[in-house]
Order: sequence, then structure tokens, then C-alpha cells
Amino acid sequence: MPRLDGLRATERLLAGPEPAPRVLMLTTIDRDEYLYRALRAGASSFLLKGAPRAQLVHAVRTALSFGQVEQTSTYADSSQWLEAEW
Repeated sequence: MPRLDGLRATERLLAGPEPAPRVLMLTTIDRDEYLYRALRAGASSFLLKGAPRAQLVHAVRTALSFGQVEQTSTYADSSQWLEAEW
């Protein structure tokens, strides 16, 4: 995005009035730190562009039920981080 990256956009969206939207991050950035920052910013889901359709559908359904998911095939240790942080 030319003026605002996904992390800042997520922070702004979630700082607005209630009810807060659920944010699904769809990105090309394949780095653990970006995943962690997105989840800290409040994103409900984090998927890489090109993720299988089934993963995208699962992420949307989970976000709609107030859950939080991430693409685990690329981020093997993220579940440990999530347990520690959440």
C-alpha cells in the first residue's frame, strides 16, 4: 500500500469505535517477526498470498467466530510464541 502498510492500517482500524472489525492479513512478507507484529496489532488471521483456498476459508471462519489463526506451515514455532504471549 503506498501510504500505509498493513500493520499501521490494522492498528488504525482497531483503534476506531466499537465494534472493532476483524482483520485478516494477506501478505507476501514471509517473516516471523511480521507475523508476531500483526497479531500484536490485533489481526485475527495472517496468511501468505497464495495460501490454499481451504486455509483462507478456515481463516475467515475462525475470525468470524472470534478466533485467531496463523499460517502454521511457514511459522513452525509461532504456536509456542502465541501460548507465551496470549
